[in-house]
Amino acid sequence: MQPAGWGRYSLALAILGATNGGQAHESVLEEVLVEGRHVVLAGYARSASEGLVGKQDLELRPLLRPGDVLEAVPGLIVTQHSGSGKSNQMFLRGFNLDHGTDFATWVEDMPVNMRTHGHGQGYTDINFLIPETIRSIGYVKGPYHAELGDFSSAGGAHIRLADGPESNTVQLGAGGNGFRRALAMGGIQAGPGTLSGALEAQAYDGPWRDISEDVEKFNGLLRYRGESDGRDWRLTGMYYDNEWNSADQIPQRAVDSGLIDELGSIDTTLGGKSSRASLSGGLGWGPEDARTEFSAYMIDYEMRLWSNFTYLLDDPIAGDQFEQVDERTIFGGGWRSHWHNDVEGAGGLQHMAGAYCWFDVDADNPDNSGDADDGIFSPKASLIYSVSEVTELYLSGGYGFHSNDARGTTITVDPVNGEPVDEVDPLVESRGAEVGVKSLLGGRLNSSLALWYLELDSELLFVGDAGNTEASRASRRWGVEFNNFWQLDDIWSLEADLAWTDAQFDDNDPAGDDIPGSLDVVASGALSATFPDGWFGSLRARYFSGAPLIEDGSVESDGSTMVNLALGYQGDAWRVQLDALNLLDSDDHDIDYFYASRLPGEPAEGIEDVHYHVFEPRQLRVYLSYNF
Repeated sequence: MQPAGWGRYSLALAILGATNGGQAHESVLEEVLVEGRHVVLAGYARSASEGLVGKQDLELRPLLRPGDVLEAVPGLIVTQHSGSGKSNQMFLRGFNLDHGTDFATWVEDMPVNMRTHGHGQGYTDINFLIPETIRSIGYVKGPYHAELGDFSSAGGAHIRLADGPESNTVQLGAGGNGFRRALAMGGIQAGPGTLSGALEAQAYDGPWRDISEDVEKFNGLLRYRGESDGRDWRLTGMYYDNEWNSADQIPQRAVDSGLIDELGSIDTTLGGKSSRASLSGGLGWGPEDARTEFSAYMIDYEMRLWSNFTYLLDDPIAGDQFEQVDERTIFGGGWRSHWHNDVEGAGGLQHMAGAYCWFDVDADNPDNSGDADDGIFSPKASLIYSVSEVTELYLSGGYGFHSNDARGTTITVDPVNGEPVDEVDPLVESRGAEVGVKSLLGGRLNSSLALWYLELDSELLFVGDAGNTEASRASRRWGVEFNNFWQLDDIWSLEADLAWTDAQFDDNDPAGDDIPGSLDVVASGALSATFPDGWFGSLRARYFSGAPLIEDGSVESDGSTMVNLALGYQGDAWRVQLDALNLLDSDDHDIDYFYASRLPGEPAEGIEDVHYHVFEPRQLRVYLSYNF
């Protein structure tokens, strides 16, 4: 640790690039290997809202879906409005992030957000992850960090995989609504390194009245990591394949009239399938205070998705169901160097990022074809004052951005009705600042407090009748976050996180100033225990407030509360765990939208209504593992 005062100075430059649709990113600080949130990051963090979640924290977290691991990021809400195989819906810092726009995610230096995706800009699907193989989730919030380029306004997370399992493991899981899961993972010493792998197969029918999700998912991981002659390397191959049927959001009036209940569907023929194969590698050398790394990756991805959000609004005979397709191969790579010095007397942290994008669009309508380009420079800076070895004050500020869908950068006419439309800017700038503090109180209570502000030149908002996002108006947000992890004793720990946000459009449009889907309050807490004799448990609750669904605030959603419980026993070889998901059997909503749709017998213009996706009812899942 550095002495108190302005005790840390570092200068870094990040180079960002893209090849064949991919994106590379560089982080400026070597990842700190810690067990979890109970370790303070004084001496390493660059802002008050930066943190690291370790494997120990993730093991006690009951999961309904793989994407739920991202809720380990304080203040981040992960929900679903469709089938289990689709990307999750996310909320953070007053953003309805849709499927990931404005929150950048990486796995082993590979970008997960996809530009100009068939379903939505910045589409982030982490169903290819096997939760047990995650080593850590490093997260940052706000546009103050050089490793964040595109989709960086709300923040980002970098997921690292374990070098190999601590033991060979075979696991079987079963639960309500036809849930079945099998997992096998292990590793061996191979030359100067460790060769490890994991295989996962999962099936799930779901609780829906008239749709069986019929999930058929397979995941595979093969990883080789080692070191020799002062250099360390890693090579990782991943494969994912999934098919599913979807129970999408439903209109409130259909439930009120008795046409369906909350577990029913309007269109029972929806679903999707997706696959992903990747190969990534990295090479690094040097001590932590002067380290250099190279990385490269290749990703092959496919998705087909069938949706119907408006039912009979556009086509009263055949219906409004449509198919979205995405096929791409992504190549990328990067380099980073990190220098770290402890200097007593004066200091700070400065870094910068930039990007240049070029789009070439070949549309079905030649009027919408063409090319566009844009560049952006994003300076970022932080000042850190060390009050003591366990307490630091932070002042951070910087610029971020998100890219818009390439098709919108060259469009001139609406592909549906042929009316003229305006092009969108290829890159949209954001500007933010934050002041905060991190401290380890009494050696057991790890707390952080942050006051932040953010401006965005153009929002991306969900459009119900198209099922995607489109560029909208400028906005501004500010908020407060208070995060706490308290290790009560050697057995018990307590988590309590609270985030409050004020989000408004930053203009004088008569339609109103409220941003649809912007949550005011997010709160979560957990009480966990790990006993010396092998018993363990975790009770977790999370709440998010209601939100305006249209700009004038006249229609709002209700708040939602979810409680989950995990109980289990870990022996020398055997482990058993029981997860109770939605323990209180709440019928709150995952998400709400407000738009026009048309049911049989309704007027041609349809009816504007709330469309929502209800929590899945309470279900139990049991996992039995054998370690050898």
